[in-house]
Amino acid sequence: MNLNNPLVSVIMPVFNGEKYLEEAINSIIEQTYKNIELIILDDGSTDNSINVINKMKNKSTKINYKPNEKNIGVSATRNRGMKIAKGKYIAFMDADDISPLYRIEKQVEFLENNKDYGLAGGHYESFTNYGFFTKRKLRKLSSSFEHIKANILFSNSIACSSVMLRKKLIHEHNLFFNESLRMAEDLDLWRRISKVSKLINLDMLLIHYRKHNNNSIKKKDILNFYIVEVIKSSLNDFNIISDELFYHDNKFKSIDSFKELNKNLENILEENKTTKIYNQVELEKSCANLLFWIYKKDLNIFGFKLYNEYKKMNLFKHIKLRTRDKINLIKYF
Repeated sequence: MNLNNPLVSVIMPVFNGEKYLEEAINSIIEQTYKNIELIILDDGSTDNSINVINKMKNKSTKINYKPNEKNIGVSATRNRGMKIAKGKYIAFMDADDISPLYRIEKQVEFLENNKDYGLAGGHYESFTNYGFFTKRKLRKLSSSFEHIKANILFSNSIACSSVMLRKKLIHEHNLFFNESLRMAEDLDLWRRISKVSKLINLDMLLIHYRKHNNNSIKKKDILNFYIVEVIKSSLNDFNIISDELFYHDNKFKSIDSFKELNKNLENILEENKTTKIYNQVELEKSCANLLFWIYKKDLNIFGFKLYNEYKKMNLFKHIKLRTRDKINLIKYF
């Protein structure tokens, strides 16, 4: 290994990704940082993905193609890539996104100079193609570890396709993706990493996130189910038995359950005044955001009765409603 120019292993899971795959691969093999291996793992594609991969293999020796024997899902596929990666650093890349050509160079530079950080992500730009017109929106993410650590208890603030990790950290602490999670698996991993290392979003654009009809985030009901699964794991870390609050489909059982969650979150905040594990202000925001997310998710079940209870709660005053949320609430009521 070249210590002044460490190898980076970029892991790209592919499942029926032929439409955007060549562009995604090109954005990695053409990086300004050259010491890269691109591990492409096809997860049982039934489209033309394999032909695209073989075409690109002829173009670059950086590509290490490792097809799965059968479809195993994105979490298990990424884990397989992490276990065979040779690099000092591991980066993630989705098969429909695009990395700026400076991405790997900037992340290696930061991690080489900041040994106390185990993960570096960055801002992302979502984009949607409409024929000759492309709609773009830049999303800037917090670079403060204090904010990220508290926020990822209950919601995501790191773009998976922008992430680079230290391989040594992952293997020493067995920090792999939870393969039982079909979605929100990245939120779960970031939360566990934050317990043993610092995380950061670099103040720069590191990924172009392509929005299209097949994005997993479009499947809201399934996504919300797995987000609640991760939230329950996080609550369990605070010795809160969250299974009593939810039905098997992860919807809230009752208004009393909502009040119980609020009580538990207030207890977390009170205990943190002593333990000081989290920045108190950031933890307060995180707890308030969780309560509001749960409220919005199951609003159609409890309606105005739930709102009457919610507005009495201390955490309610810490929510800064976006204009869109205000409009939606007015429409509902």
